Amino acid sequence: MILLFLVATLVAVLVSWPSAATIEAWGISAIDVWVIMSYMSQKNISKDKIKN
Repeated sequence: MILLFLVATLVAVLVSWPSAATIEAWGISAIDVWVIMSYMSQKNISKDKIKN
């Protein structure tokens, strides 16, 4: 998840965004990916606890 933060920040800094709305959309997309990754990670942890 730290890698996602670094990539999202790097892209946000390096890209010449045409408007504030497009960089905001980029940020929201990065947050969406983080939520999905967190959900999948938690789901895998729950499966491991059930097996043990």
